[in-house]
Amino acid sequence: MEKIRRAYWIGAGTAALYSISGFVISATVGFAPGLVVACLFSLIGAAIAVHGARREDMAWWGAGVLITGFITPTVWGIIPMVVSLLAVLIVSWMHWRSGRIRPSQD
Repeated sequence: MEKIRRAYWIGAGTAALYSISGFVISATVGFAPGLVVACLFSLIGAAIAVHGARREDMAWWGAGVLITGFITPTVWGIIPMVVSLLAVLIVSWMHWRSGRIRPSQD
């Protein structure tokens, strides 16, 4: 269980770092309106991820991590998207292995 909690906080920290990097890139190119809006959504996603990590809620945390990974303007291409998807998949797998998420009985 402690590993899942740690994974939540690592994901939330990564989301916050992505958001900060988006603001740095936006400042570097002169605060283009589209980038500023993307950075604001990225910041909201990071806040959602932190909220989910604090409550240990997979839905809130996963939504925040995915929003931040997919919205943040970066110079790394699709790497944030892939990292956010992998983070959510790994934590989902950890939940499933711990027995908190049970397979359908259908």
